[in-house]
Amino acid sequence: MDKLYMVILLLTIIPILICIKYARKVKSDVADSITRCLFFVTITIIGNIVFAFSQYQLVAYFMESVYLFFFDLVLIYILQYSQQYTRVFNEVSAFRIGCFIVAYLDGISLLLNTFFHHVFTLKKVSYIGIQMHCISSKTIFYDLHYVFVYCLMFCVIASFLTKIMRISSFYRTKYIPIFVVLCVIMALNIACNVSGFPLDLSLPFYVFAAILICYLTLYRAPRELIEKTLSFVVTKMNNAVAAINGGGFHDPNGTGTGRLPYGFILHDGEYVIGKDVGPDEDVDFVGFSKSGNLIAGNYDKTQLSDMKAMEGITFGPPLIVDGKKMITEGDGGWGVGPRTAIGQKKDGTVLFLVIDGRQPGYSIGATLRDVQDILFEKGCYIAANLDGGSSSTLYLNGKVVNKPADLLGERMIPTAFIVK
Repeated sequence: MDKLYMVILLLTIIPILICIKYARKVKSDVADSITRCLFFVTITIIGNIVFAFSQYQLVAYFMESVYLFFFDLVLIYILQYSQQYTRVFNEVSAFRIGCFIVAYLDGISLLLNTFFHHVFTLKKVSYIGIQMHCISSKTIFYDLHYVFVYCLMFCVIASFLTKIMRISSFYRTKYIPIFVVLCVIMALNIACNVSGFPLDLSLPFYVFAAILICYLTLYRAPRELIEKTLSFVVTKMNNAVAAINGGGFHDPNGTGTGRLPYGFILHDGEYVIGKDVGPDEDVDFVGFSKSGNLIAGNYDKTQLSDMKAMEGITFGPPLIVDGKKMITEGDGGWGVGPRTAIGQKKDGTVLFLVIDGRQPGYSIGATLRDVQDILFEKGCYIAANLDGGSSSTLYLNGKVVNKPADLLGERMIPTAFIVK
């Protein structure tokens, strides 16, 4: 039984190491937190195995201290990851610094316990005929350690729960699976601690957490955002009243669906698609800053971060910048067709413009210069072109109010700008 449990725990390390390998390929603060967290999880698992089954009491004391200390670090990086991923309490950096200080002080105390036994003492017990070390007595320092641990657990749960309650049901699938697995892990850890069982039964569940976190945070392309019609997306958004289609997409099979968005999608300050786009790679960007200002132009991720961009997609070209028309000769080079565009006046008013086309007798469409001139006449000081053609769709008060050019009706789209 002891060998079986050891094998199970050691096998959980393999997928965790694989997740670490792939997380390191993503250059972001969130990926860095995940990498550090999973590294400390690996040490925590090894510490718990050696502690329970060691033949030498001194080694058992040391490895239990390692397990407890690195579990502190695991929770701190889970907390840091949760704040970065959910963007809840993410600005409270002083709190995280304080957590690290407390954790390292706790770690020093735990490691000294190997020699002075001022935190806990050990004894050998038999479980199902297997000799294992377990904690015999605890002092106030041990209780303070777990007060700190449970406070960190509470903060992690609070971050995810706050995010889940704040956002619409449309986006909750990004957060609920991770939230549930973390709750299971923490519940099992608490149960083992209260019961005095020497093995942390929550550790095998870290493999599920590692896979879920890496997939949902770093690699998942949200299909519900790229394989649905605009009206479906808006219907699923809480209190959404209007929307237009956003960026373009790759369509290698000619199916006319928005399966593979161009560039990246920025939502709530995080790149939900396009994390592999380099920080210095320029793209045509259309989106909004944290203060609600429209951004339109050719920028890289570093510049967008400096501009505090929060929402946006890859598309263009910009039509009006700083009150000046960008197209001064010709018609813009895209011909006549259905058009979608977005603009903003100096007072902050945002304008959606959708022009139907490719329907002789009703509307043939417009050129980019036509779109630019209309938005300029309406007072826009900044404006950008969005995906046109059969994707051009305007949704208002519960229904599509234009006539999309696609013969099959409303097209599936990759992105949208939505008014709530």
